[in-house]
Amino acid sequence: MSERNTPQVGEWYKMQDGVSFEVTATDIDEGMVTIQFFDGAIEEVSLADWEEMALEAREPPADDWQALIAPLAGPEGEEPPSPPLWSGPLDSPDIELEWGE
Repeated sequence: MSERNTPQVGEWYKMQDGVSFEVTATDIDEGMVTIQFFDGAIEEVSLADWEEMALEAREPPADDWQALIAPLAGPEGEEPPSPPLWSGPLDSPDIELEWGE
């Protein structure tokens, strides 16, 4: 395996289809590489398959939690829906507590 193709734990890579992942573990004896995608999915790849993958080293993604929920938002330019305004009896409880006399 060439130095270029050696999986490095903690490093991020990008596949040809643009999907990025981090190498989280390698087991040379078993011939496996464990990778974790940005969405949290974990996958094991054999070293033989790793060597065949067309990968590009990349910077780690920003710690941006909004990137994870971006697909949940509406089309670009639209604001996400606001939570409903509640106006029920529990919104401003008028409770008087009496402690033992």
